[in-house]
Amino acid sequence: MFRFVPGSYGNESNMAVMEVSLPSGFTADRDALPSLELSQNVRRVETKDGDTVVVLYFDKVLYF
Repeated sequence: MFRFVPGSYGNESNMAVMEVSLPSGFTADRDALPSLELSQNVRRVETKDGDTVVVLYFDKVLYF
């Protein structure tokens, strides 16, 4: 879960990065990662630290 707190600039952020650390003993399924990019605002998906961390790059985050 993440939180975006809007300010006086509006209800939309610029580009945002989210790093998701997987629990010990788990790794990302590299074959499934491209499906995350099908989301409307996800620009890029990558892994690091032996596929134990998934990094998501968003075009923007909206506040509802």
